[in-house]
Amino acid sequence: MRAYLNEHPFVTTIALILVMLCGIWGIWNRGGVAVVEGRCWYLEESSGTVFMRGLDEIPPIVGPSGGSSVRVQVYRCRDGERFVAWLEKYSVGHKRVLDKMRENKASGVAGFDIVDSTIEVRMRGLGGEWVSPSSQMGKGLISNTKKRCKYAKIVYPKRADDLLEDIDFTLR
Repeated sequence: MRAYLNEHPFVTTIALILVMLCGIWGIWNRGGVAVVEGRCWYLEESSGTVFMRGLDEIPPIVGPSGGSSVRVQVYRCRDGERFVAWLEKYSVGHKRVLDKMRENKASGVAGFDIVDSTIEVRMRGLGGEWVSPSSQMGKGLISNTKKRCKYAKIVYPKRADDLLEDIDFTLR
């Protein structure tokens, strides 16, 4: 292998450049901060504290101060602007069923399927009441996300220190 590389300096140079570019891209993309995977943002409603937990959590969950916390659905426009589209939690009944399914799975007991796992969503600008995504108000929340920017995409934390300081929590 070494003899081949010595005989073909052009191939060696191209290979080294590619390796260096991949390394530079990896360092730049990571930002030097711990990368988090499988996490999303939650908001403790009583304190207004934003924190990260696993995507597998079933909101509402207990937050850092012991208060009820809900998932924050964050979207990004093409221009990079991030915004909160809605807060999300499961109804008490569905949360109970999902928790039981998780317990059963952990203990090896056969689970069961949920046909209708309705998620309740809330928007503070509409009085703060929890509504179903299939209701008129719920559809409005989803529609407003598309109106705010045509190509809005949901985003999740990429860095451990990203606690949404750049986001206006006034839901519109």
